[in-house]
Amino acid sequence: MHRRLLTVVMVALLATAGVPALGGTVAAQDDSANATCGYPFTATDATGTEVTVDEEPERVVVVGASGTQTMWEIGAQDKVVGLYNSPYTSYLDGAENVTNVATSLGYADVEKVLAQDPDLVLLANIQKDSTAEKLRQNGTTVFKFESATSFQDIYEKTRLTGKLVGNCEGAEETVTWMQNQVQKVQEATADVENKSMHYSQGSGYAPGPDSFITDIMRTAGAHNIILNGDFSGPTASDVSGEFVIQQNPEWLLASYNPAMVNETPNGTAALESVATDALKQTQAYQNGNIVVVNSNYLSQPAPRVVYPLVDITKALHPDAWEAVNSTTTTTTSTTTSSSGTTAAADTTTAATTTDAEGSTPGFGVLGALAALAGAFVVARRR
Repeated sequence: MHRRLLTVVMVALLATAGVPALGGTVAAQDDSANATCGYPFTATDATGTEVTVDEEPERVVVVGASGTQTMWEIGAQDKVVGLYNSPYTSYLDGAENVTNVATSLGYADVEKVLAQDPDLVLLANIQKDSTAEKLRQNGTTVFKFESATSFQDIYEKTRLTGKLVGNCEGAEETVTWMQNQVQKVQEATADVENKSMHYSQGSGYAPGPDSFITDIMRTAGAHNIILNGDFSGPTASDVSGEFVIQQNPEWLLASYNPAMVNETPNGTAALESVATDALKQTQAYQNGNIVVVNSNYLSQPAPRVVYPLVDITKALHPDAWEAVNSTTTTTTSTTTSSSGTTAAADTTTAATTTDAEGSTPGFGVLGALAALAGAFVVARRR
């Protein structure tokens, strides 16, 4: 019973990254001003409090997986003296050595936070307002983030984090990198026919119509089969095997957390634990069309979400992706024949980008289903 409660709680927490808004074209803009930090810096947080950071903080506590990932991506990890140390943050280099200041469910422990003597505390949107208030009563500067519901929100949250902690240049570089990747995906999928896809999160759960993950799929040229059913909200529950069979998705999306999967992706036990009768009857399973991504990248509204976005696109629409990411250069060389005639010859060279990190798109039934088992295990343990 306790394990199923954890499943429901974690699915609900991840679902706070909610409504779709990825579909618009990323517009080029001059954000040079965003790369400049200045203090005192003031911004209003999710509690409605006007928070002022008087000077660049040296000791930062961050409680929330996506916020922690953001600190690492913008180059501010050396300032972090406390975090939620768990399988959802341990993939970040050095994070396992930082003091854990949260409960087993990921909520901030006020006493542990205060023990780190922080200059600034960053709280995820799922943290309690009462926690922020208690910390403020002890003289601590606290900023609680709003939920991120779109890529634009992630851009803004990344920049805001940089301004709060004094890493504005790193934040702007991170945002620019994200925007470039999203724009490539949008260009690649502009004229493609979407492929149907199912992402089982275990125990009958799947991303709902209003989920961030559903919109990632949409942007990558995939159609979440949940949109064909009578489901609402960020999380779809009680998704039956009959519904999955009826929809017969062309592709399956699976995620795994490396810190929570002990098996290598080739075990019989892994195959048996996830290959339900419903999944076995889908064309996706029978054709080995499975995209496997890191769950920490897929479920955390933070910069690395572009990895699963890119990998879904590459797996479902490889030709369109290659067309967008191929560069063609023409060089002219001259040759002289025995008769003394000089001729010019054009040589065309094509170069493509390398694979995105953190996933293995479409690598066959046995290997992929083992990673699907990882996703199943993660869903159970959360």
